[in-house]
Amino acid sequence: MNKAKREAHGSNLETVQTRPKRTRRSTGEIRRLILESARKMFANVGYARTSIRAIAENAGVLEHLVYRNFDGGKAALFEQAVFLPFETMLDAHYESTWVVRQPDMEGAVERARRYIETLYDQLSADRQLWKALVLAIQTHENELDHLLHAETSPLLRYFERLVQTVQPSMNAMGWRIDTNIAVRITFASVLSLTLFDDLLFGIKQPTREALMAEMTSYALFGVARSPASEITDKREQAHRKTGSLRSRKTIGQKRR
Repeated sequence: MNKAKREAHGSNLETVQTRPKRTRRSTGEIRRLILESARKMFANVGYARTSIRAIAENAGVLEHLVYRNFDGGKAALFEQAVFLPFETMLDAHYESTWVVRQPDMEGAVERARRYIETLYDQLSADRQLWKALVLAIQTHENELDHLLHAETSPLLRYFERLVQTVQPSMNAMGWRIDTNIAVRITFASVLSLTLFDDLLFGIKQPTREALMAEMTSYALFGVARSPASEITDKREQAHRKTGSLRSRKTIGQKRR
């Protein structure tokens, strides 16, 4: 072997020996990268303009790994991108916030405030994702139909869990309210404050402390609560006519 060939051969060996070994990533790491990429892309460009290929490229993984790790394609990945952090937050605070120890007014106010603060902070952190969800439900209902049914919707399952937890406390305190509707009104109010704060308040935004105080008061007592007997009579009359919760399909038919 002449000198030139020996030098070339040695150079090749040196390149091979110094080339860093490719680290094999675990399934958990791959899922984390994909989910982080999906959350970022869905928040930035929405559901319709996000593709599995783009998510994979941004995550630095092969496209088929997205399908392998998230059965159900883009719709399933979108659901986890929005709801996984939400469910994690709720599980972390559920026991201390909503499992009732003593059904007294002081405890009710404290639990309501802690719940609203936690919910507000989580929804604010993922504001763009929830905006994407609201739009996607309207424009891609067929793909995301599972989010409208109690058996398959993480949000509706949470509402049911919340109702079952707080109802005994409401009964013990003598509050005759429709908890099915009340928990949804509370959630919708907090969600609206996070999504539409600019529209609602303009450039003069209230402080977080002021929002939490008023939202807690509103959730428990209403803006101007009527006598209990009057509320009960009106509620029972309304329920006899329409039922406490109408299906989406029924509402749509009546609108048409």
